[in-house]
Amino acid sequence: MRHPATWLIVLAAVAFGLLLIPVFQPGGQPSAPGTDLPWQTHRDAEGRVQVFGLTLGRSTLGDAVAKLGRRHAFGLFRAADGTVTAEAYFKEAELGGLTAQLVLGLALDPATAAGIVARAGDAAPQPSNTWQYTPAPADEPLLLGAVVRAITYVPAARLDEALVRQRFGEPHERLVDPARGSHWLYPERNLDLFLGSDGKAVLQYVLPADYEKLRAAAETPGRR
Repeated sequence: MRHPATWLIVLAAVAFGLLLIPVFQPGGQPSAPGTDLPWQTHRDAEGRVQVFGLTLGRSTLGDAVAKLGRRHAFGLFRAADGTVTAEAYFKEAELGGLTAQLVLGLALDPATAAGIVARAGDAAPQPSNTWQYTPAPADEPLLLGAVVRAITYVPAARLDEALVRQRFGEPHERLVDPARGSHWLYPERNLDLFLGSDGKAVLQYVLPADYEKLRAAAETPGRR
């Protein structure tokens, strides 16, 4: 997994069009209004979060595509230490009547990740000191079979503190970045909800094992 602030890739994709291998998947299973909403989370017996009809650490990207039925794109990244991570980006997903952008962090074992990189197209350097690759179309089945380990959700609608409290409840702790906004931390949901000063929100759901990394990143001012 790259730096827990995975949602930076969402913003980069929106701003610069860094969308890799767009794939159109018609159909899907639209959720009924009032269901699959970001505050409707559950935890299974192993503490894994269930949200948007997906279970982190168990559901695959294929499960997500079957549900969302939207155009998506793959991102493949290699860090300076050789660690490879993969993500799927959904520019426009509709869940429970709300529209949002989603980034799904995928779990790949090192051997599979290395093989995908070896077969990938040209690499492009990124500001985060990583290299971004275009996965080969032939590797799409491997990516669709990968387990989802993190979800970043960026709602189109603006949120305010009153609405966050109403929907999510009081956070376990709130870390303020005076220049940008505040992180509302909900460990029982394995969630960091960043509420920007402009009302834009970014929600990150992770596995229990990754929550402390997420919190540590939130604790560093300016690291959104």
